[in-house]
Amino acid sequence: MDTNDPLGMYIKMMNFVLPVEVNGVKMEKVYMEGSNGVVHTSVGDFQIPEKLNDYQTIIIQKMFEGMAKQEVCVDATKPLFEEGIYAKFIYRDKNTGSEVVVILDEEKCKDNKTETTELSGFEFVDPFQKRYVQCFAEPTLEEGKYRDVCLGIGQASYHFENENKVLIHWGAWNDMFYEDDSRAWFQQFENTEFNSDERSFKGSLVFDKRLKMYPDEVQWNFEMLFNEDYSEIIGGQVETVAEDGAVSVPMVYQPSDHSRADRVDDTWYVWYALSPSE
Repeated sequence: MDTNDPLGMYIKMMNFVLPVEVNGVKMEKVYMEGSNGVVHTSVGDFQIPEKLNDYQTIIIQKMFEGMAKQEVCVDATKPLFEEGIYAKFIYRDKNTGSEVVVILDEEKCKDNKTETTELSGFEFVDPFQKRYVQCFAEPTLEEGKYRDVCLGIGQASYHFENENKVLIHWGAWNDMFYEDDSRAWFQQFENTEFNSDERSFKGSLVFDKRLKMYPDEVQWNFEMLFNEDYSEIIGGQVETVAEDGAVSVPMVYQPSDHSRADRVDDTWYVWYALSPSE
């Protein structure tokens, strides 16, 4: 990168390939804002509501902040941020015109912790209007030691829009395709049931079109159990059903437990706004 004009070189390099449309999202040419900003604009079916309350604004900004960080919080852009440059991301819904704006700078990229105090004033009584990401315990180089790792939005994340619309999102993975070669981006749960007394959700993914990666599986059945404030999925299971009706041994949601010696099977989901990230 040109050390005399890193921002100009970055914009020039980006605009070699922009604008471009990928999976229904159009990424427009980037441009300079003031003397030290660069603006990225993406237009797509982001399902951003036209009017957001305070809670919705926080959650949606956190979701899109994670997407933006995956684009620019990388080693290649460190020289930009070290020069005091910031990146502004505008995500615009092509249907409603509603926008979400995310601004990242050096400190924001370094700090991957979520400021949970801004969420403390809300009382949560269900999982809806939340996104949950998958977490697991990863062995470290030190024998018997593990660390908690959480994936991002679009890596089999669960999107609880409302009681009638719950989705799984595979969009961040490049190898998820249906048998007709169409991209497996979102798929909606069917036969859903939410029980507030038990803090449980049940639903199925029914594959009228099979996934290429799992060609013999016609349905996945989910049961999820939430903790008291709906910040984590701490129990339940996922079972797969084959074309011949055979049901698999279920994958069990098992919460993080640092007291266990062997944590290799710890797999849980956490509300994205509170998830730790690398």
